[in-house]
Amino acid sequence: MKYSAASESARPLPGQHRAEAAVGRLEPVAPAHYLSRHYAVSQIDRAKYQVVRTAEAFDRVDGVGPEFSALIASLSSKQPQGLLCDLRLARGRNDRAFEVQVAEYRRRLLSLTRNTVVLVATATGALQVMRHAVLDGLPDLRVVADPLVARRLVLAGLRT
Repeated sequence: MKYSAASESARPLPGQHRAEAAVGRLEPVAPAHYLSRHYAVSQIDRAKYQVVRTAEAFDRVDGVGPEFSALIASLSSKQPQGLLCDLRLARGRNDRAFEVQVAEYRRRLLSLTRNTVVLVATATGALQVMRHAVLDGLPDLRVVADPLVARRLVLAGLRT
């Protein structure tokens, strides 16, 4: 895999949420239908969505559950056929309390559809996501560093 930093195209446009801009050239077809300090969800095709994690850290570990529950409920109601999870802005965090709190929700989010691709910025991020995927029983989860490849995989429904 080739890893590179986010491009200049990740700057938000006037009126655009920073998380929406973080996907670089991945243009949503509709405005964000779920938006919080931590996530923005936009539709990128008929039944395909992108979830963008912002750089905003969780203030408290006990805030993780309600946030993920709302995110998963929002996406589940759309019955997605494809999901692009952009984690490039996420700050690394691996304290035990946080990992325990996130584990159940992470598996539920990434299992909403078999056509899920996780977009990361670094090789370290890719290794972390792949480690979690194995622990979550998702060994075939696709993890890429190129936003255009991620979009093509989700839109085409291709398995690697």
